[in-house]
Amino acid sequence: MRRKLLQFLSLQPASASQLASELEESRATLTRHLKAMTGEVIQVGRHRGAKWFRLRYSSNNGAGGWPIYRVSADGEVEHFADIYAVYPDDNYLVNYLIDYPDDYLIFDSLPWWMTDMRPQGFLGRKLAESQQVRAFQLDLDPDRWSEDQVLRVLTNIPHDTVGNLLLGDRAYQHWLHTEARSYQRSDLEQLVYDVVHGESWHSTPGGEHAKLSITLEGVPSIIKFSAPLDGNQTATRWADLLHCEALASEVLNQFEGNLAARNISFVEQNRAYLMSQRFDRIGSLGRIGVVSLKALDAEFCGLGRADYPQLLEALTYSSGTLTEQAYRKGMIAFTFGTLIGNNDMHFGNLSALHEGSRPLELAPIYDCLPMAYAPRRDGSLLNEPLVFDIAAPRVTRMYWQVGYELAQEFWQAVIKHPQISDDFKALARQNHERVLALKPIIERMA
Repeated sequence: MRRKLLQFLSLQPASASQLASELEESRATLTRHLKAMTGEVIQVGRHRGAKWFRLRYSSNNGAGGWPIYRVSADGEVEHFADIYAVYPDDNYLVNYLIDYPDDYLIFDSLPWWMTDMRPQGFLGRKLAESQQVRAFQLDLDPDRWSEDQVLRVLTNIPHDTVGNLLLGDRAYQHWLHTEARSYQRSDLEQLVYDVVHGESWHSTPGGEHAKLSITLEGVPSIIKFSAPLDGNQTATRWADLLHCEALASEVLNQFEGNLAARNISFVEQNRAYLMSQRFDRIGSLGRIGVVSLKALDAEFCGLGRADYPQLLEALTYSSGTLTEQAYRKGMIAFTFGTLIGNNDMHFGNLSALHEGSRPLELAPIYDCLPMAYAPRRDGSLLNEPLVFDIAAPRVTRMYWQVGYELAQEFWQAVIKHPQISDDFKALARQNHERVLALKPIIERMA
């Protein structure tokens, strides 16, 4: 009987009545067998809607699945769901305990609201190279991990993931008993050495460049840094860009409070640093849910290669996933980013705050800087003024006017900044003039 049950449930989940009909056995007999198959099957739902699923593999705690905990902005934690790897195919079942009690959903991959917990970028690869992960014999590139492998890492190796979720009991116990150390600026040089040389890793939002995720001077932060400023033109350019990122957030937040992440730049021990306050952290324990537009696109739109205006329109007016206020902020991020040379506006660089229900508000804008001037792979630099393309068909005059005003302020701030190089200031002057030249075109727009 056990073999028959497993064979049938490998093809599809079923209620006790369905199983009794298909296998020509009484419900009482089947229920007795199923309840004895702990770790192989799981029942979810209640009454007539209850169904049995076959587990593809089981957690180590004997329950068959992994608890998902959610941390509030006040630092309170709740066990709001369980996740199971189930048949058919490579599906996952999420059984909700709080928001939708006794309800469950089936996903053909890890749930979209867990997508950004996946190790990625520079620090994801550092994690993959760590002894803890290497014991699992996984590929050194996390982008090549299967969904099951990602789940295995997330549930076995507690680390500081994006957002407000804790996946599995190990992550919960780690959060419960670990107090984040607060570092000072004088500690940064050693921390940089450790992360660059692979002696430590800190999980952060994705990105290909080295960074830290630490509490600096009491503030949970993402820390970006340049190479030593010893006259190397590449290090100088990255230092200029870090200062630019701080200025961009300052300009946005002066226009509207909390429109962007709170960033400051500084030089310490011959390196330039950007300190970006984490908006998914409140104090030492509180957390805020965050989900990237990349994850939202994959779940609700499937546009893939598109621009911010296309995706924002689809997420707001087609799927109802974002609020109109989120749309407005995202459009400002696009027009301002365009006019400061941010050519890295991919869907992972814009996120929404996820508090459990939709539509979602936009998270503070981050990673907003003139990435068109980033050093190329061969170390060469762009030393020409930018050509600004303002022909995006979905963007009205109102948004270009806002971007135009903010870009003027930004380039002027770059010119005045005491720690930005003279060469980059010369580029800023030329770009400021080119932005001013766009005014007649913008005024004629619809």
